[in-house]
Amino acid sequence: MFGKLELRGGAGNGWENGLCFMEAVAWMATEGATDKPECACPVLGAFAIRINDLLDTNNRQQLQRLILPMMGTRSKAHERERLEYIILRVTRGIVPLWFDDARLDVEAASLRAITHFDRVQEIAGLARDAAYAAYVAYDAATYDAAAATTYAASAAAT
Repeated sequence: MFGKLELRGGAGNGWENGLCFMEAVAWMATEGATDKPECACPVLGAFAIRINDLLDTNNRQQLQRLILPMMGTRSKAHERERLEYIILRVTRGIVPLWFDDARLDVEAASLRAITHFDRVQEIAGLARDAAYAAYVAYDAATYDAAAATTYAASAAAT
């Protein structure tokens, strides 16, 4: 009946042509064709949409395991906390891993030193600067992964 799901960048056009991550969440929740399903937190959704669209086809497929956990995350009372968690977790926990691989110890340490969610744009700017340093010193793949993640986190905050 249905073939294997392939996540695609941008809006899909049904299961056969591929769905974006949030459309897949909506489909699994039987909410129809939308990238803003009622079952999902809009902050997490904004982050997921940007990550989905910025990743290459192969890496995007890794998001499939997050489709079911995304369902049932909507809670107005906790949106700010989710936003802060995303920004801090991405900035302190995920992006520095790419810098470790690139042997950019100073950049990785500066991101790990962030302890408070004070100014989103400043944090995102620091992460983007470090991502650019990775591009110059290491390779484009490190830059692409780090820049995509930090862009998505800062975009989710706006």
